[in-house]
Amino acid sequence: MKNLIIKKPKETLINKMCDILGNFYDKHNLKQMCAFESQMSGNYNTDEQLEWLERFSEVWEKADHRDSERRRNAK
Repeated sequence: MKNLIIKKPKETLINKMCDILGNFYDKHNLKQMCAFESQMSGNYNTDEQLEWLERFSEVWEKADHRDSERRRNAK
């Protein structure tokens, strides 16, 4: 039987941001969902949490755009 080599998934900015968002939800006992959906559905308890979600969403958009550009240029 061949030895299987399991590669660890490449750490990307988007993956890291998912971890950050998950930690935010855990810390504040909020339902896990998309940051934009949280803003729209009221999945926050304070104005400070809403502001954090808004800033996070802005950074997410920039990171997603950068990731899309890198994948497009890699072809």
